[in-house]
Amino acid sequence: MLAKKVQGAGGAGGGGIELTYIAKGFSGIARTVSFPSGTQVGDLAIGFAGTIARNYTPAGWSTAFFHDGTFEINCIYKVLNATDVAVGVVQLASGDHTWNALQVHIFRPSSAITTIYVNDSLAARSYNGTNISITPTEQSPPHLILGGNLFYNANYPNMTGSFWDAKINDVGSNTLIRIQFAYEFQLDYSTDRLFAQQGTGNASYDLIGGCYLSFE
Repeated sequence: MLAKKVQGAGGAGGGGIELTYIAKGFSGIARTVSFPSGTQVGDLAIGFAGTIARNYTPAGWSTAFFHDGTFEINCIYKVLNATDVAVGVVQLASGDHTWNALQVHIFRPSSAITTIYVNDSLAARSYNGTNISITPTEQSPPHLILGGNLFYNANYPNMTGSFWDAKINDVGSNTLIRIQFAYEFQLDYSTDRLFAQQGTGNASYDLIGGCYLSFE
């Protein structure tokens, strides 16, 4: 597990909030995704959904990035409360469907997160290699950078960029809808965070998006 400080002014003692990636949950057809074992109150949950016109944002969650096309990608987030953890699942699609590929990623903060800022949220069709360039505007590093990639083909998607701390792939139940979620704990002031989709999929369906998150 990788732990990095992602906001310099947060936390009760002012020492910054440190995030640790814990685990993921996945569903390839059902509309709901179970939180991974050990999920706790106060964890940051980030959902990434790739679907065919069946994305869903539950009450209390906020959008990180979204694109609505023939297929959709939707990245949402929430700091989990006791009810969320007790229920143990989150709905990321409006119905069970073979074109679903749904992920929930759990990050654990070292101190309570009170505010989340979303910066430079972008998402679009990739057309097999559309560059998505995001540059910090409102918040200085450190950030959590998120990237999301949907790819329609028998090949795995891959986003360019050597800066990612992890790229996490999953395949829908029909083996054609494939998603990749990537994140980086960006600690430096470099703005060179251009990323694109690699590979040959289907230009009508392939999508890519990203944003910066910072915290207090």
